[in-house]
Amino acid sequence: MEESLFAVEEVFQQARNLQGYISLFQPRLSPGKKAEISYALLYFARVYDLDPRLLAAVVEAESSFSPRAVSPKGAKGLMQLMPGTARMLGVDDPFDIRQNIAGGARYLAMLYDLFGDWDLALAAYHAGPGRVLAYRGIPPFRETRTFLSRVNRSYARLRRTYPF
Repeated sequence: MEESLFAVEEVFQQARNLQGYISLFQPRLSPGKKAEISYALLYFARVYDLDPRLLAAVVEAESSFSPRAVSPKGAKGLMQLMPGTARMLGVDDPFDIRQNIAGGARYLAMLYDLFGDWDLALAAYHAGPGRVLAYRGIPPFRETRTFLSRVNRSYARLRRTYPF
């Protein structure tokens, strides 16, 4: 019993840490939305065996934690899912926090399983797996390389700041 209480307290503290981090980017987002995002990151990271700090770094790079973000290319939500990718992942509403993070986490885990390397998986997340396969590595697109750099920098900062 004491062990499970410790686990609950640990998750609660991790969620509070993530909420504080989200506030750096979205200070006007309601506390309820920040909590929903942080708990979804923790939950789906566990479901798909990912580091929640990596998921948070992807969300930061993709949308700056804005649940209603839409890119010029039509990617939507926190993890910036393209409509076809969202459909493939069973995401009906890309602006729904839980659906979007569930889909993005699942997709990232699938890409890691495919490529076996985080940089390649992240490049595929951003540019598409076909491009990573075609270039036999990270595509030479500036936007993709910038995305990789931002995610890796944010992930390193999150690991230093929040040593889960």
